[in-house]
Amino acid sequence: MITFLEKEYEEEVHAAPGTRKEWNYTINMFKEFCGGDGCEFSDFNYDKVVAFDKLLRSKKLKQNTIHKHHKNLLRFINVAIKRKYIRVEDNPYINFSTKKIPGTRENLTIEEVQRIEEIEFPEVGFDQISYVRDLFLLSAYTGLRYSDVMALKEDNLEKTEEGYTIRIRQKKVEYAKSIDVVLPLYLLFAGKAEKYLKKLLESRNGFKRLIRPIPNQVVNRHLKAIAVMAKTRRAISFHVARHTFGTLLADITANPYMIMQLMGHSDIKTSMIYIHQSELRLKKQLQNVKWN
Repeated sequence: MITFLEKEYEEEVHAAPGTRKEWNYTINMFKEFCGGDGCEFSDFNYDKVVAFDKLLRSKKLKQNTIHKHHKNLLRFINVAIKRKYIRVEDNPYINFSTKKIPGTRENLTIEEVQRIEEIEFPEVGFDQISYVRDLFLLSAYTGLRYSDVMALKEDNLEKTEEGYTIRIRQKKVEYAKSIDVVLPLYLLFAGKAEKYLKKLLESRNGFKRLIRPIPNQVVNRHLKAIAVMAKTRRAISFHVARHTFGTLLADITANPYMIMQLMGHSDIKTSMIYIHQSELRLKKQLQNVKWN
């Protein structure tokens, strides 16, 4: 069974890097579970799934991480069923269920985003951190993930008399169909999205790629410093930028369908989370109003 998992992992080269990393994590956890005796499809039943679940919980993993491991393993088992290694009726997950709990969506306020914009870096020696700041702001004003930004090509960019539009098929396609997203940058946040795209294009310095590549680890290191400089309430990441985009859209438009289209959600329920959070913020603000 381990051999099958590793072979399928190696051959599934078209999955996004982040997805492959998660699969590898699950396979390593499953290897630990199987131990030296290994695991065979013939004896991997419901009881073994429960035992695997207990191992995951013994490691004090968060519920959503445990859910992800089961989801990843089930994905490979479904492939094994298609390849006739397991009969459909022998699927060990038939009677086992695990739930994903709603996660918190960390985001910045518009004031915090503006403080990041207003950071003034010295002209010498701060090119890289300034570049990372512009990448983050592009994400905050477009909702694009790090992987999406790094994957941008000339074909994704359309320029008209009105301005720039990005057309991209989002990278995160683990278990659903990929979704094409259209972002008219000149219409987003009074043109700020377009402003930061232009800055990034100008900073290529001869690089052939549309966006000058930079490792994610380097980006995260600089973002920690940027968060301190901007006096934000928390550490920031590219995913914080994406959630900030969704939150600002909810606050300004209150339109879940617009959020769904611009962020590439496959389910309106995901978009509605931003709307609900916006309503909660409004209620809190109203509670603090002194009406008399």
